[in-house]
Amino acid sequence: LDGADDYRFELREGSQTGSVVLAQILADTEVDLIDVAEGTYAWGVQAQNATSTSSFSYRTIRVDRTVPSAPALLAPVANAMLPNMPFNFQWTSGMDALTTTMDSLIVVDSTSLPIRQLLATTTTYADSLGIGTYTWYVRTIDEAGNGTSSVVRALTIQ
Repeated sequence: LDGADDYRFELREGSQTGSVVLAQILADTEVDLIDVAEGTYAWGVQAQNATSTSSFSYRTIRVDRTVPSAPALLAPVANAMLPNMPFNFQWTSGMDALTTTMDSLIVVDSTSLPIRQLLATTTTYADSLGIGTYTWYVRTIDEAGNGTSSVVRALTIQ
């Protein structure tokens, strides 16, 4: 804000009425929260100078550094030999205690090029790949961008 000499920064547990975790007077407009534990916080800033202070302005943030659990592949089984007809990829999604997750199904051909890379809305995907050898896996990502991948499985379409 124009006329501000410095800023009071507050980090509070849960909401703007929660316990104060961190309070600092800042000459700059940036704070590093490297050592803050995972959880939901409200952070607020108040501009101040020698004669006045502004109201606090608060926003809520969620700190999430934990990678979701790995997704588990169900079908086709490892090294499956399938006829050249439609089949289903099936898996269980990875989980995260703090946020929701989303899965991506990745199918790679024998030249190591991804031929399918899609954001899955369910844990089953019907496909028909054509004759050849493929590998596939699922990647689970949480709202914070933390991600983990399943094992990689091979399959052959005859």
